[in-house]
Amino acid sequence: MDLKKSHIYKLAVFLNGSKSRMTVADLAMNLNANAFMTSYGTRYQGLRGTYTLLHNTYKVIEQLFGPAQAALIAHSSTRPD
Repeated sequence: MDLKKSHIYKLAVFLNGSKSRMTVADLAMNLNANAFMTSYGTRYQGLRGTYTLLHNTYKVIEQLFGPAQAALIAHSSTRPD
């Protein structure tokens, strides 16, 4: 698992532990603040690329740790209003 996906997983565990959620736009800001870049070398904008990263992180966590841990990814993020 790469550092970006590991960061998202740890963030999801923290958010679920504190019964909080984060919008995808806030996740993008968090990734940018922690110097993570897209595969194109650009900053995250909270759009399609961020959703794709969340989806791919979910799949990796599901394969490594099972569906219960992957559900943490789904439960920690929300779409903006």
